[in-house]
Amino acid sequence: MTSTTNNDGDRIADILTPEAGLIADADAVLFGRALARAAVGAVASPWDTAGATIAWAAALAAAGRATVGRALGREIDGPVTVEGDRRFADAAWTSNPAFFALHQVYGVGARYLRQLLADARIDEPTRRKAEFALDFALDAVAPTNVLPTNPAALKHAFDTGGLSLLRGTRNFVNDMLH
Repeated sequence: MTSTTNNDGDRIADILTPEAGLIADADAVLFGRALARAAVGAVASPWDTAGATIAWAAALAAAGRATVGRALGREIDGPVTVEGDRRFADAAWTSNPAFFALHQVYGVGARYLRQLLADARIDEPTRRKAEFALDFALDAVAPTNVLPTNPAALKHAFDTGGLSLLRGTRNFVNDMLH
């Protein structure tokens, strides 16, 4: 496979993500390509990647222990806190073991991906683009964005007799049409 770039990292990104060109054509600021280069940059730093992976596994184990402890009625802190993130402000994220576990897994995974990106061997403009794209993607997949995994939205739907769901659906349809 030939590449139109002179950089080995670019050629590797082209090989590992052949559809990146399609994304780049539709992506004016090349966020898809920046993420692909970051992935290649993480692979180019195997010791850092291994260290981040070990820390991720340890944090998942700690989250599991804390979740079991909370299910048994103990106040055990997990590796991820809800402070500073208003999306997880509802008390259910700390008091309900299922929501607690969901927040922990999401937070540990987000921290792991951010660490891989921080350790990736890439240039600064690419890093900034990849950080922006990663933050956007992590925000998009947050458990707070889905009704069954958002305790505040569930409570609001219950309190409004489902009217909030109807309004939300109407807003969604309006957004899609316009």
